[in-house]
Amino acid sequence: MRELELLAPAKDKETAIAAIDHGADAVYIGAPMFGARAVAAVSVEDIAGVCRYAHLYRAKVYVALNTILYDHELATAVRIIQELNDAGVDALIIQDRALLDLDLPPIPLHASTQCDNRLPEQVAEWIALGIRRVVLARELTLEEIAEIAKLPVELEAFVHGALCVSYSGLCYLSQALMGRSANRGECAQLCRIPYTLTDANGQTIGGAEKHWLSLKDMNRLNLLSEMAEAGVTSFKIEGRLKPISYVKNVTASYHQALCSLIQTEPEQYRRSSFGQVSYSFTPDVERSFNRGFTSYLMKDRSQDPIASPLTPKSRGRYVGRLVAVQGSTIRLDRSHQLSNGDGLLLISRTGKVEGTQVIGILDDLRCRVDHPEYFSSGSEIYCNRDLKFEKLLSKPSASRRIPVRLKLTSCDGKIALSIEGPESYNPVTASIAFVPEKAERPNPERLVSELGKLGQTPLIATEVNVTEVADLFIPVSILSALRREATDLFCKKALEDYPLDRSPRQEKIKQVSRQSKELTYMGNVANSVARRHYENLGYRYIQPAFELEPKKNAALMTCKYCIKRELGHCPRLGQKPLPYIEPLYLKHSKGALQLFFDCKNCRMLLYQA
Repeated sequence: MRELELLAPAKDKETAIAAIDHGADAVYIGAPMFGARAVAAVSVEDIAGVCRYAHLYRAKVYVALNTILYDHELATAVRIIQELNDAGVDALIIQDRALLDLDLPPIPLHASTQCDNRLPEQVAEWIALGIRRVVLARELTLEEIAEIAKLPVELEAFVHGALCVSYSGLCYLSQALMGRSANRGECAQLCRIPYTLTDANGQTIGGAEKHWLSLKDMNRLNLLSEMAEAGVTSFKIEGRLKPISYVKNVTASYHQALCSLIQTEPEQYRRSSFGQVSYSFTPDVERSFNRGFTSYLMKDRSQDPIASPLTPKSRGRYVGRLVAVQGSTIRLDRSHQLSNGDGLLLISRTGKVEGTQVIGILDDLRCRVDHPEYFSSGSEIYCNRDLKFEKLLSKPSASRRIPVRLKLTSCDGKIALSIEGPESYNPVTASIAFVPEKAERPNPERLVSELGKLGQTPLIATEVNVTEVADLFIPVSILSALRREATDLFCKKALEDYPLDRSPRQEKIKQVSRQSKELTYMGNVANSVARRHYENLGYRYIQPAFELEPKKNAALMTCKYCIKRELGHCPRLGQKPLPYIEPLYLKHSKGALQLFFDCKNCRMLLYQA
């Protein structure tokens, strides 16, 4: 039986705990330094607190230390890793190969998606280096994942959230133009700014400026079963910069979907953590930040456009189409389910995007807005700030309880309460010196009711057995004290017995088997230890990282996404030829980028013009 893991993001301790409460089987969180989201760094003390909370449910905590490192940073990285080891983290997510050759504690290592894990031979190399898990490139198809899954390694794949237009780890645009390296956790998000697309003669393509490199957000809620069948172990939600309300809602949505999958195939799959989750809201990913959704290359692309060129902002939930405007009142073609104060995003028939706010509700079809001049007949209307929903999520919105069985007994002048949990939890027994008397009116229901009051604990009673003491009178004070002692003991024992994996990493590699022994700047080698690592594997030509030595004529982005295909002129699909003179350019305030279409390998590369 395979365990399936829902992996949620967390920018801080509070968000991590909320993710666990809302159904995550694991969370990933930034290290104090050297994480791929520099502004989402978390202290070791807070990470230790997350570990204690997560481990009670047998949920795991992975720490992202996945930037490339400079020589002067290696000692600090080792110190942080030692502290994370002491804090009880379950694994590190890494990019820099130097970490494989440094004196680290035996924490399991996962190869970050920043390592560009696309090919079976790349993954095989990680396995030979002792890596437990690889985070797959977002661009892989189900068939490509299934091929990699033949290898003996855990596979982690993204299922939801923002998309990088470039292959992760191979984007140098921010470094080249802004001096801010994506491989150092400082991406300037230049894929989200507007560009003018022109041909070689300067002719504008597609009208005014558009966000040509901005993609929709990933949503694979409907592909979980196929991904599991292909061999995915961990289903990862993007979003270490997202607010807590987003993490709550999206985690809950995927938790419900994975539970449904497991219920349909209980002999094949099970959850990797424990705890029954209940919600005070109805999860709906449409009601949280999104740029529109795409399953992103995993299946048939023809019916799944992946770009969001009109705006990089959140669209949110589709509300309807505008029918009429009268003064500040608008009328839609369907029931809008809006509230006063909601934010609206409008897309006109010409593609113009505007934002406005609801200032009054008249009926199911009509509302008042603060900028009626933005509206024109036929405009698509989205709600991208849902006040009622956000208010629900600003409060405690989920509870997670470990199912346990209780048994009350009496013997040798004591009463005892035993608690048994699911597998991987050891049973405990607490006792109090007390000699009960026979009850004048036996009331076993009262005993069951009092012992089952576990609301202030992380436990829920699925069975309370009082058969042996059903005819005894036991005061409520005694029952309450015994219940508290037993539940405290269960939780303490659960943490003490947590199976933290610290088995040594096993390397089985002497030299790489790849035909090419050359490593370009795309190998992201930024320190002498990483260089020596590759030399020991047989590489003889190793370029320094782009951050150390910028290369002229370097590909600043390597993308599966293709503007030529988005325009409907893909030669691989037999579409009509591009009616413009190549090369094409993306022009912006800092200059221009030249597009190169590598149709043989189905990819688009960007160079500084």
